Amino acid sequence: LLKSLSIILGISIDWLLTTEDKLEDTFEATVFCTSLLNYANKSSLLSPRDVTLWINGIFHVLTASVLSGGGVPVKYVGDGFLAYFSQTDHAHRAYKSAIETWKALENKNLLITLNCGKIYLGAIGHSEYSHPDIMGETVNTAFFMNQWCTKTYNFDSDLKGNIYVSNPVYEQLKHIAKWEEWTKITKEKSKLTVDVYTIL
Repeated sequence: LLKSLSIILGISIDWLLTTEDKLEDTFEATVFCTSLLNYANKSSLLSPRDVTLWINGIFHVLTASVLSGGGVPVKYVGDGFLAYFSQTDHAHRAYKSAIETWKALENKNLLITLNCGKIYLGAIGHSEYSHPDIMGETVNTAFFMNQWCTKTYNFDSDLKGNIYVSNPVYEQLKHIAKWEEWTKITKEKSKLTVDVYTIL
């Protein structure tokens, strides 16, 4: 677990063992969540090996962009990638990494959603196989936004871009780009309404 934690936090195992200060496990961050539109259709036309080669090429660029902005890659699940940015200017750095990723890949099917707020970082899973992961409503909302955008694309083809941000992210970035409020989405159980913005 210490090895995995040291990698995800970008610090040494020695530092984890010797530091007198406890690491904060709950903190403000911007969650960076991605998926690929039409992934199921494309992957069904390729062999498992070719799917792996294709998706790893995309994950390599995503991960490099996140790392260059001081973000922390968390996990890869199917066509999805999850990362977070914390500390100074975390929303701005996440946005820059999203722009850099989109320009580098030029993949119109890449969908990126950003949301910021409190997240929890901790070990998830069986003690012998657990890995650091991020949890909380901020993470859930980033996934919810991504799923909503994917569903909208599949049924209405009304997506106007590839990068979508929540209102908390928009409030921090509205002075550095032109944005359009694309939609309002409501979580059925919590009745939480999320304003979703996209770059013009």
